[in-house]
Amino acid sequence: MRNFLDSFVWAFLLVFSVPTLLIVGTWNALPGDSTYATKLGLERALAYVVSPSYVASSTLQMKYTERRLAEATTLLADKNSVVGMTYLTDQVEAAGKTIAGGSNPAEQAAAAQQYIAVLTQASAQLEQQKQSLTGVVPATPAPTPPVPATGGSQQTGAVPAPPPRPTTVVMPTQIPVRPTTRITVPPPIPTATPVQHPTVAEVTAGSPATSAPVVSAALEIDQTQQVINQTIAEMQQISDTTSRSGNRSGSNSGKSEGSDHQNNSGRTQQQQSEGENQGKNSHDQSGTHD
Repeated sequence: MRNFLDSFVWAFLLVFSVPTLLIVGTWNALPGDSTYATKLGLERALAYVVSPSYVASSTLQMKYTERRLAEATTLLADKNSVVGMTYLTDQVEAAGKTIAGGSNPAEQAAAAQQYIAVLTQASAQLEQQKQSLTGVVPATPAPTPPVPATGGSQQTGAVPAPPPRPTTVVMPTQIPVRPTTRITVPPPIPTATPVQHPTVAEVTAGSPATSAPVVSAALEIDQTQQVINQTIAEMQQISDTTSRSGNRSGSNSGKSEGSDHQNNSGRTQQQQSEGENQGKNSHDQSGTHD
């Protein structure tokens, strides 16, 4: 009996030690490493185990999205590699499908709102990574002060130059006349036109110091951000649909309760009226006997 227990314990430890060692050994694996495929396989196995629970499955998929984002940004910062962007894009779509497949509207709306926050943060991190990679920071145009009206018309744009002081011309004559004043009107000031900032691809393509891999990385980040924005729109649609359904069901419930209350009030009034009629009939019959 003791030998059997010892064998069972050793078998138990052996069976569960192998996955544990694999998880620890592949935890920091990145796309391109030899152990990365094993890491993805363990993640798929865990996702299959928790698949019966919608909350656990959606939460796990969101954690996988955060993990793919960390891998992609690490490769961009260390090696200027965009290999992780493909895995990030696939995971963003996979998590979105998992959340969209829910059957409980309340749980689905909560998961959609949580995933919107995750994707918004991911898009912001990718934007910072793109700016750090290309050295292109979007400029914010400064507000232009208004231009005072000149000659009955108001112009906006660049700051006008101060108008010249009016000159007074006095006609030399013996007869005293009232001096005339001539005001010199400044020429019209052109209206400032907004500056169109070039895109990241245009700046990097026109810069001689920017290499082709940097341009490719910037374009790959743009494509990933497009997928993220599309998934955010889908999650927002799920949340809005669930909210409208909840408001509609609440309105119908209120109407039903109001209708029931009116029916109960009508029945009570009818019962009171019938009781009064019966009382009158009893009184009339007693008076007739007298």
